[in-house]
Amino acid sequence: MMPTTTTDSPNKAQEAVSTDVPSRDPFQLIKNSVTLPEAIAKLDLGSINSSKKFFCPHHDDRRGENPNAHYFEDAERYHCFNCGTGGDVIDLWAAGTGTAPGAEAVYSLGEAFGINLPERDPELERRVKERRDWEAAYLMGARELYEALGEHAPEVRRPAHRAGPTRARGRRSDPHRRRV
Repeated sequence: MMPTTTTDSPNKAQEAVSTDVPSRDPFQLIKNSVTLPEAIAKLDLGSINSSKKFFCPHHDDRRGENPNAHYFEDAERYHCFNCGTGGDVIDLWAAGTGTAPGAEAVYSLGEAFGINLPERDPELERRVKERRDWEAAYLMGARELYEALGEHAPEVRRPAHRAGPTRARGRRSDPHRRRV
C-alpha cells in the first residue's frame, strides 16, 4: 500500500522527509563518521567510565564525581538522568558547543573532525527541520499522555523492570504490589 500524499494526511511531515533523501546526506555522513565517545572526548566531557556515564553537556554536571549522562552504545545515543535530555552525536555536539541544532551542528561537527561534507542543500535542511519539529511535537504529546495516564493509572508509571509480578525464590520482585 502506497502512502498518501494529500494535504490532509496526518503524517505529512514524516512523508515529506522519508522520500528522496540524497545518498550524500550530511546528517548520515556525520552519524556514520563520528561516534559519541569521539565527540564526548573532543568536548572534554570526561571519559566514558565503566558504567558508560559521562558529564552532561546541558548543565553543570562536573561538581561531583558521578556523571549523570549515560551512553547507550547499541543505539549510539545518550540520555541524562538528571535533566532528561538526550539524543545522538549531533544533539550532543549542539549542546556542547552552543551551536544551533540541526544543520549548523552537522557542519560544525564536520569542520571539527575534518569531514568533507557536501554543499549545504536548503531543501534537505528544510525537510530535516520539518522532521525534527514533527518528532519534537510527537515526543511532547507522548510525555503529556504519560503524565495524564500517571494520574489515573499509577502502574503505568512504574519502571518496566518492576511492572510484573515475577517470583524469585518465592518472593515478589515488587514489594508495593498487592497480592491478588
